[in-house]
Amino acid sequence: MKISTPVKIPLAIVLVFAVCGWWNHRRLEALRTEQAELAGQAAARGIHFDPAHPQLPPRRTKSERGDRTADARLAAAELIAYAEEMTALGNGQYSPDPATRRRMADQMDRIMALDGRQLKILIDELSADWSADDTTRGDLIHFAIGLLLKDRPQDALAILTDSSEMLELARRKSAGLTKNGIFGSLRNWADLDPEAALNWFRENGGKLGPFSGSAKAALVFSAAGRNPASAADLIHKLGDTPDNLIPGLVGAFGYMSPEFKTPEHRLSLLALIRECQAGAAGRNPEDPALTAGLRELLFGMHGDRRDFDFSAAWMDANLTPGQIEAMMQGIAHRVREEDRGRWIEWIGEKLPAAKARHEIRDLSANWTRQDPRGVASWLASVPEGPGKEMAIRGYAETLAAHDPRSAARWAVTLPPGSEREATLVRIHQDWPKDQPAEAAAAAAFAGEHGIE
Repeated sequence: MKISTPVKIPLAIVLVFAVCGWWNHRRLEALRTEQAELAGQAAARGIHFDPAHPQLPPRRTKSERGDRTADARLAAAELIAYAEEMTALGNGQYSPDPATRRRMADQMDRIMALDGRQLKILIDELSADWSADDTTRGDLIHFAIGLLLKDRPQDALAILTDSSEMLELARRKSAGLTKNGIFGSLRNWADLDPEAALNWFRENGGKLGPFSGSAKAALVFSAAGRNPASAADLIHKLGDTPDNLIPGLVGAFGYMSPEFKTPEHRLSLLALIRECQAGAAGRNPEDPALTAGLRELLFGMHGDRRDFDFSAAWMDANLTPGQIEAMMQGIAHRVREEDRGRWIEWIGEKLPAAKARHEIRDLSANWTRQDPRGVASWLASVPEGPGKEMAIRGYAETLAAHDPRSAARWAVTLPPGSEREATLVRIHQDWPKDQPAEAAAAAAFAGEHGIE
């Protein structure tokens, strides 16, 4: 009989899970709250929004600001005391019971209720006597900076650039989350006031260290939405090159939230890369990094595959035959399952025979391994053409080891010639011969088609 032992986990990890879970929960609740109700409550408390700029922080009365400053300092003091209490239990190891988890959630509620100014105060209070070996307080500071990046990006960016310790903390705790936070906050700022955001970066970007590239990408992404040509020029003004910046920019786009991952933004990034290719004086206009960026945007990424109509139409309208050929490399693993047949036909028409043969055979073979019946059904329905013939080779050669008779029935539909003969030889080579009956069938097949 197995006896389970309570698992003790570091307090820092417990806090992070509590933060993330409660944050998502509260965000969902907030989204479901009616905007009119919130506006009415805010007005009753002396908080006034500017209708022309609803994205900016609310204006508060002087007395209200004083009260909320005190609230923030009190929240910081209570949070520090609570963190120290939890850390002292079990030398930083603790198995939280329901009551303790409830207390953690209450602390997170306190943080989530703070506005941007209060978060800045909270971070200042947490940082006052913080040391790098204080893991729990470091987790809380890092989380608070993440919230501040959303509410008051200028203040959060100032914290990161004014303190090398804070920047190192952000890098050590989660470089990926910090990179995405910097990208999102500076992108939003640049959308509202591109000149101010650019001036800030020129003065402070060098202090961002490993996150400088994310800041540049944010500025360029925002500019691309307004004018792809000026965005391409901005890359050089920022002292960077397209082949260095574009991969990170495309990668950031893949992880954006839906409100930014729109068809319009995708098209603006595609146009930006084309501008960079067109302006590649003295360099290869089909630079591998730029080609890879186009490929990711055209075929999708991170499970977000683009449909055939979008990708094919854009390539037809914007790319040269050589660039289309480059886009097709490795396409077998990039397209949506329901579009594989259409891509086979399109490749057969667009690419030179030698290039099309390789990509179509790979695409057909990959499809056959996953859904042989689906391939057979498609082959039976599609009209004759170069794409179909190449697909038959990939299908028959992949199927031969498992169902040589079906493979042979399709192979003999190929027109006479070297392609047909090579396919028949491959089928015979892969025909199972372990059993006497199978060996005899393979020999008969060889004799019928003159295979020695």
